[in-house]
Amino acid sequence: MNIEVSEFDSAEAFLSQPAPHEASCLICETNLPGMTGLELLHTLKRERRTLPTIFMSSESDVELAVRAMKAGAIDFIEKPFFGRLLMTRIHDVLGVTH
Repeated sequence: MNIEVSEFDSAEAFLSQPAPHEASCLICETNLPGMTGLELLHTLKRERRTLPTIFMSSESDVELAVRAMKAGAIDFIEKPFFGRLLMTRIHDVLGVTH
């Protein structure tokens, strides 16, 4: 299965786009220019823009993982990781058999 990917330079750039109409997920990093990844998740939650989100961070601590999950992330991946792990999680979110 081919997966279409869209990249954004910042959380603000992502928020300026209309919500996707197809099955999709957001892969979000902690450290973003401008708004942080957690701030983005809080904004999406506040705006009721539900989008399954996989949160990634090189700052691996339980508090950050819990905050991300409370903000709406469905998964938290520590960096570095193998690319196959991320693809497996994306397929799980999209309901794609792998």
